[in-house]
Amino acid sequence: MRTTYPYILLIILLFTFNSCNTKEAVDVVEEDDQAVPQEMLSSFRSKNAKVKNLLKGKTSLNLNDLLEKNEITDSKIIILYYSSIDCSSCIETGLDLLSRVEKVNQIESAIVLSGVYYENGPLSMMSGFIHDETAEIQTELGYILTPSLLFYDKEDGILNFYMIPTFKDEKGLNDFEKSLAN
Repeated sequence: MRTTYPYILLIILLFTFNSCNTKEAVDVVEEDDQAVPQEMLSSFRSKNAKVKNLLKGKTSLNLNDLLEKNEITDSKIIILYYSSIDCSSCIETGLDLLSRVEKVNQIESAIVLSGVYYENGPLSMMSGFIHDETAEIQTELGYILTPSLLFYDKEDGILNFYMIPTFKDEKGLNDFEKSLAN
């Protein structure tokens, strides 16, 4: 029995060293000093484009009503749309992007929370905060990946959509910003 332990240990070590040497090479794209696997970036951009095409032109009467109740009068606005289950760092990233886009393009903005409401949440104190407690907006527009930025026109509906990634995507954000100028 004692003579089998060294063989078992040797086999385990061989498997360990062999598995460490067989990692696949992954194509990586440098996106603002972040190494993002090419496959992940392509998948993200593809999903973003599909959702944008599905949402383009959709309007929401409930959203229009909520915007009017909250005295958001501009016809075209940028909306940070998020859900109560989104992680706090994702929401912070969304707020940073919303602030950046809003300042550069001088377009009014709103923050829409879909679903469960946290009564004392920090965002609820911000101007332009709208709570869609019953998720009626999402019901009208269909499933929206969150957090995301929407360029919305009260008459023409969603003009553009940008899903906020967990990595920096300057190209995608720049494309979204360019659509605001049109």
